[in-house]
Amino acid sequence: MVLGIYEWTLKSSLGVLLILVLLGLTGCRDPVSDASVQLSAVHFEPEDECHICGMVIARLPGPKGEAVLADGQVFKFCSTYELFTWLLQPENRRPGSAVFVHDMSRTDWNTPDNDHLIDARTASYVLGAKIKSGMGPSLASFKSEEDAKAFMAAHGGRLLGYGQINLESLNHRDD
Repeated sequence: MVLGIYEWTLKSSLGVLLILVLLGLTGCRDPVSDASVQLSAVHFEPEDECHICGMVIARLPGPKGEAVLADGQVFKFCSTYELFTWLLQPENRRPGSAVFVHDMSRTDWNTPDNDHLIDARTASYVLGAKIKSGMGPSLASFKSEEDAKAFMAAHGGRLLGYGQINLESLNHRDD
């Protein structure tokens, strides 16, 4: 009789363990698609400093960028160039994060407005335009490819999509 109770307890324990494992796996959905939809841009404040260089972001011209992580951390950058320099480092690839940049067709180059932050992953970029930017080469961001092309006609540079920006493209300038 003791053996029967032991077998029942073992089977029950394995069943409960299996249910717990299955419940745990239901939480393993793709965090990138779920969390990035829910995250929103965080306004730049006058005293914000760049995560890379420590400079006061508001004092520099050109588009800014930020990464908002699933855990609520926000990393702000004084230029889109520095944002991408940070994003492209393997240790900074974080599931569930969202990335935002300014739509420069809707805001002033010298003082970009918080109301015109857009999803960096869907933006078009102009690299190497002949216009002063915060740090490194100019990497102007736009919501539409048409606006990026109009900017290129006026200031030069080359058109890139989010997925085309890599460390090699950032380091290669046509100046």
